Amino acid sequence: SNSLVFNGGIEFRRLYKDLYPAATKWKKIGIELGCPPEQLDLIERKPSNRDDSDYLRDMLHYRQRRTEPSELTWEVIYRALLSSIVGESKLAKRIAQDHCPYLLESRGADLHIGQEAADNVFAMTGVNIKVLSASLVGAVVALASVLFVLLIPYSTHTTNGIVPLHRYWKLEKTDHFYTINDNEIGTIEYGQIGKHGYVYEGIQCQIYEEEVEHSVPLYRYWKSANSDHFYTTNPKEIGTVTPGEIGNHGSEGIVGYCFPTEKEGTVPLYRYWNPKIVDHFYTTNGIEIGTVTPGETGKGYISEGVVCYVDP
Repeated sequence: SNSLVFNGGIEFRRLYKDLYPAATKWKKIGIELGCPPEQLDLIERKPSNRDDSDYLRDMLHYRQRRTEPSELTWEVIYRALLSSIVGESKLAKRIAQDHCPYLLESRGADLHIGQEAADNVFAMTGVNIKVLSASLVGAVVALASVLFVLLIPYSTHTTNGIVPLHRYWKLEKTDHFYTINDNEIGTIEYGQIGKHGYVYEGIQCQIYEEEVEHSVPLYRYWKSANSDHFYTTNPKEIGTVTPGEIGNHGSEGIVGYCFPTEKEGTVPLYRYWNPKIVDHFYTTNGIEIGTVTPGETGKGYISEGVVCYVDP
C-alpha cells in the first residue's frame, strides 16, 4: 500500500497561503468537512485571526479535536481542499515539492493519506513511497534516498540546516518576537502562552541555523525602554553586533542566516513599524498588513521594505 501516515495532521495554513493567498473560501472547506455553521461564525469573529488562512487553521483544529481518528483522514481533508480551492494537479505538485512544511505541530490523531491521494500527490516525484513506521508518537518516511523526519508533537523539523523561525506575540508589551530556539519561549503549540507571556503564532518562515554560501546574519536586538525586538541584516542600523552591547538597541546576537538578494525558492521577509504601539513586525505574507510598498501604512504598520530573503 502507498498509504502514508502523518503524525498530528497537516499544516494547511501554509499550504493554503502558498496555493491561494487571496482566497476567501475557507468556509466552504469547513462545510465540506462538516463544521457546524455556528462554529464557523465564532472562528470568523475571533479577533486574533488576520486572514483566511487563520480561519482555515482554526477550523481544522476544531475538527481534529472533535472527530474520531478513523473519520478525519487525510483523504477526507484532501478532497475537501480539492473541491473548494484548486485543481488537483496544482495541489499535488505543490505538496510533492516538499510535504514536510505542511505538517502540524500539535497533539492529535494520525491523518492517513489513502491510496488515491498518495498516488496523486507523489506521482510527479518519480519515486516510490515507503512507510517505515507510524504511530501517535511519530512517523519517519523515506522519499527516494532522502529521509524526512516528520514532526513529533513539540519538536522542530530541520532539513539541510534550514530551521523554522517561530513567531510570538506579547499583547501586554505589544511586542513581536522571533526565534529558531523553541526553548526560549517554551512552546510551539499555536495559541499557547509560553515564557514571559508570549503567545505562539506559528512558523513565520525558515532560515539557516549556520552560515551557508551567499548568506548573511540576521541580527536580533532588544530595546527594554520600549519593549521592542528589532531584526536586521544591516548592523549599521543599530551600531553594534556584539551581544550585550547597546547601540540604538541592545544586541542579542545572531538569530540565523538568510539571503540579501532573491534566490530561487526564496521569498521576501518584510519589515513593518507601528509607532503607536512601538512594535516592529516581520512577515513573508504582505496580505497580513495590506501593503509591501515602503512608506505605505496598513493596519497601523508602516512598511519598511524587505529585510532579506528566506525559505517559505
